[in-house]
Parts: sequence; structure tokens; C-alpha cells
Amino acid sequence: MKNDNKNKKISVIIPVYKVEKYLDRCLESVTNQTYKNLEIILVDDGSPDNCPKMCDDWAKKDKRIRVFHKQNGGVSSARNLGIENATGDYLTFIDSDDTIELETYEKCVAKLNDEVDTVFFRMKNIYPDKTLLNDEYNLKLLEKNKDFICPIYYRKNDKKIKGNANIMGSCWRVLFNSKVIKENNLAFNQNLYYQEDKEFLLRYLILCNKIKLINEYLYNYYIYESSVSNNTKTYEKLSENLNHLFKEETKTIEGNKFLKNREKKTLLKATATDYCIFIILRYLTACATKQELKNLYKDTHFKYLLKNSGMILFKNPYLGFKRNCLIILIKFKFLSIIKKHFKI
Repeated sequence: MKNDNKNKKISVIIPVYKVEKYLDRCLESVTNQTYKNLEIILVDDGSPDNCPKMCDDWAKKDKRIRVFHKQNGGVSSARNLGIENATGDYLTFIDSDDTIELETYEKCVAKLNDEVDTVFFRMKNIYPDKTLLNDEYNLKLLEKNKDFICPIYYRKNDKKIKGNANIMGSCWRVLFNSKVIKENNLAFNQNLYYQEDKEFLLRYLILCNKIKLINEYLYNYYIYESSVSNNTKTYEKLSENLNHLFKEETKTIEGNKFLKNREKKTLLKATATDYCIFIILRYLTACATKQELKNLYKDTHFKYLLKNSGMILFKNPYLGFKRNCLIILIKFKFLSIIKKHFKI
């Protein structure tokens, strides 16, 4: 398996929005990569701060940088614009307030060959007071066979399901094959605001050839108190968002060659249950009004998820006792009990 990829161009797509405090740090980690054949695409997503000028200044300093300015449309639209304009043989993404280790792309390219067209690497979660190594996703099995995948989080109780490769909702620790993306018109769903990366990955993994894992922590994911993903007040259209994800995950699970039909049904029930719990807890945490909660139970997307959810009643429950209790309370609309007795 020959590696003819030693000088292939990599397009690095970086959406930029309100990150003037962190942008220089991010771009220093990219421009100083030991692998030099890079095309660095900065997409200014209508940032109202000093970021547009900073992007232009960086382009003057480094000829590999291309800048696109657009009206604000969200991270998915920014990434899609980057994909449309990318000319590299491979492409990857970085959030503009994060960094990568200096040998990241050199190590990725070393893994590519006639069969391998996609490379994953590990990440660190960096908090203001600590750093955590993100190790709960069993990517080694995905490396053995990319079809060996269940896009389900934290199913720790059943040995067989635990052996499936969980993928996280992040596209920035992956080197993608540009040809696969462009020939199949893959793009991020701009109607999603939660786990849009995960949905993109599910569709990509069905189409790519073979993946390799670099078992090193090459991506530094910085978590701040003001992170959008931690905004507990975001719950509008959440049920629509998660219903779409559930349907995409259904396709992936049903196509899994390693699971029996009974296991597939159980996993799907567990997924729908988790999503229902997540939606309700998000509503309660954000102090949604009684009317908003009534409207939620009338919502078509939430009703569909609720219909597909339920208790898991056998020896090794995927959801555990607490989640089983929660879904019963949700089905019978005992939300006041949830608010009073469960930590939100």
C-alpha cells in the first residue's frame, strides 16, 4: 500500500465569528504546521468585531491564506462556503478559538495510502482550570471496519454494544477526502444547530473508503463559560433538530452489519429516549413556561421521538434505572417531579 500523498494539498477551513481574542492563537498553530502544503480558508461569518480585519491582515502575511467575507449565517453555512471554495485533495476543519499540535497534518498524511482516505485523531478538552483527555469514543473499532458504527453515546452496560465505535459530534479532528465530499455533494445541514457535525460524519462515513486513527491528542478544544454549546437557554426547534438526527441515526443503525434486529430496535429506542430526556431537561433548565411545555407535547417532532422511546426492560439496560424513571415521568407529563427530584 503505497503512500503517494506526501505532498497532497490540505484545505483547512476555519469559520470565524467573534473570536478576536483567540484568532491569532488558532492561526499560529495552523500556519506553523510542519506540513507546509496547506490552503487555509478563513470564512468571516459577518463577525461584528475586529475579526474581518484580522483575517485580511493574516492573508497579507501568509500567501496560503484565502479570506471570504459573508453575512452571518452560522457555522454550517460558513463551513459550506469553505467546502465550495476548497481546492485541496483533502480537507479539514478547525474552530477559530481552538488550536492543533504543530505536527498534526504531517502525521495525518503519513497514514494515507491507496486504501486509507480518512484520518481521525484524538482531542483534549481544555477548561480554564483543567485539561481532560477525551477518550470515551472507541475509534479503534471504526478503524478496523468503518461499517462497525453505532452513533450512540454512553452505552456502557452491554458488552456487545460497548464494542461498537461511537462517534462524537465533531468534524474538526478528522482529515476528509475532498473527492468523496464534492462528488457526493456533501454539505452541513444549515437547519441544524445541535450535533450538525455528527450528522455530517454519519453521511460521510457511509461513502468513504477506509479510516485510520492516530492515537494521539492533536486537537485542543477550549471550553469557556460563554460557549454557545453550553447555553442552556437554547431550546427552540430542539425537537425538530433531534428528530432529524434520530432519523439519520436510524439509517446508520439499520445498516449495521454486526447487530441483530432486536439489538437495533433496542438501540433506537434508547436513542429516542435519550433525546426526549435531553429536550425536557433543556426546557426545564431554561425555565420554559407552562404554555411552552404544553406546546412541546403537541409538537410533531417531539411526539415522534416520544412514540419511539420507552423503558429498556432486560438484564443490562442501556439507559439505567434513572433514565428509565425519567422517561416514565416524561410520558405521563409529571414534569414537576422531575424538576424537584432530579438534578438539572
